[in-house]
Amino acid sequence: MPDKKISALTSLSSLSDADVIPVVSSSITKKTILSTVYTYIASKLTGAISTTLTSNLTASKLVVSNGSGKLASSSYSESDLASAIPVYQKYVAVLNQSGTSAPVATILENTTGGTPTWSRLAVGSYSVNIGNASKTMVIVPTLNDAQDMQIGSGHYITGTAITTYNISTPAFEDDLLVDILIEIRLYP
Repeated sequence: MPDKKISALTSLSSLSDADVIPVVSSSITKKTILSTVYTYIASKLTGAISTTLTSNLTASKLVVSNGSGKLASSSYSESDLASAIPVYQKYVAVLNQSGTSAPVATILENTTGGTPTWSRLAVGSYSVNIGNASKTMVIVPTLNDAQDMQIGSGHYITGTAITTYNISTPAFEDDLLVDILIEIRLYP
């Protein structure tokens, strides 16, 4: 067979370990098989990558980042995984309120297992009953530049309350909850 340029060779759509490939070593073209190249590359890799290439990862193995930012393969237990999963339930919604009506929530996520109920307590004061909320954290924006308002939050025995306060007037006011994102986290 006459010599051909690599660009003139027929393309190969899939590889096998026994495929012969050319290698230039010390200015001499030699041949080797693909499995030899694979073994060479695998021998140069360390840590999680070499473990992944050279052994079966079982259900008790996990590829994680170690303290230096490198990947490592390590064993784990169910309790290890449980500590990595958030221990709180959350309710995330977009709130709108007008007039003397209770806020209307467009729920984005709800892992509480219940159906939260919103009510209006007084001007600018609203509550949500969200189940067993003995330890809560409410995340709401503190200031809406367009409306000069501040939103406060708190917890009481049977639910969670938020208030809307107009900084300009200054007074508690209704009609300030317009597309306001709220997240309530319930901790055990």
